[in-house]
Amino acid sequence: MRFTLRRKAVVLAAVLTAAAASPGQANAQGIVHCAGSNSSGIGTGDAASVGLGQVDPIVQRGTPVSSHMHQFFGSTQLLQLRRPDRANYTDLQNSAATTSCDIATDTAAYWTPPLSFKATGALVPVRRMEAYYLAWNNTPTDPAGTTRPFPADLRIVAGDTTMAAATLMDTGHLSWSCGNFSNKSNVAGFRFATPAEARCDQAQLLKPGHGKVLLTAAVQFPSCWDGLLNNHAADGNTADFTGARSTGVVNHLAYVQGERCPAGFGRHLPTLRVNISWNYAGDGRGVQLSSGPGYTLHGDFFNTWKPTGLQDMVRTCINTSLTEIQVHERFPGICGPPIVVPATHQARAS
Repeated sequence: MRFTLRRKAVVLAAVLTAAAASPGQANAQGIVHCAGSNSSGIGTGDAASVGLGQVDPIVQRGTPVSSHMHQFFGSTQLLQLRRPDRANYTDLQNSAATTSCDIATDTAAYWTPPLSFKATGALVPVRRMEAYYLAWNNTPTDPAGTTRPFPADLRIVAGDTTMAAATLMDTGHLSWSCGNFSNKSNVAGFRFATPAEARCDQAQLLKPGHGKVLLTAAVQFPSCWDGLLNNHAADGNTADFTGARSTGVVNHLAYVQGERCPAGFGRHLPTLRVNISWNYAGDGRGVQLSSGPGYTLHGDFFNTWKPTGLQDMVRTCINTSLTEIQVHERFPGICGPPIVVPATHQARAS
């Protein structure tokens, strides 16, 4: 009830300063806030995220200390485990599971490398984290109803920590910008490979006084599935998809190609986008990720949603012929509040 009442208040007030959306649509049908002023407030980390941990139960399962630090969002259970590097689906699916997200049934785990200042090593404070759930083909809705919920225990990683140069980064699915209301937003077509390329110190608001310039990372995961999962009980990399080039992982998911799923990947899952914004608007040269330069940006998603909650979101918020405004006004407790974008921004994105 607390979540629903607060969401309705946000929708009626129509006041939401959003992070930059990933390439494509500015709004999404399902919007979950897992850090920032609109999150649950249950987390104990930066901006009420879950917190930090040098562990990776997907890519380095069975390794107590992973190669670099991560910032976790969503499930608060994972970092409380005696061996979080061996976290499994049932660990995060108990009746006491809580989440840093404002939709209580989103007990999934999300994590990305934290951002820090090169000179001091101090973390750049997180402003907010948002997860956007759209139709499989990257559109807000799927009136045909072909988008299906993620399978239980799905583990996917977008991005590549071994990336050797900014020119090799897949900026169609991972990128940096300067906030949803900035003239350097991804919605307006800017897909920068590093914070230094984004140069948020030179960004301007599309509508003066509306929103704030914030360094923002955007990560988009694949939505085409072959119906199979890898072995999640083995040590090592248990991902069902990874954007890294040399891992030995069998990818059971693929990105949409030319508005279609590739051959052999015909099952349609939601398009998931994760956006993280930091309280930073500098030139980008003095910050770095725990994994290295900005082009090593990556994100992990471990699907431990409460199954009924995810099913409700897909059925109500994605597989519908209602408009985005109607969905968020009628079902804020399931779909989340809408993102309000200045008219000048919408014109640039069209």
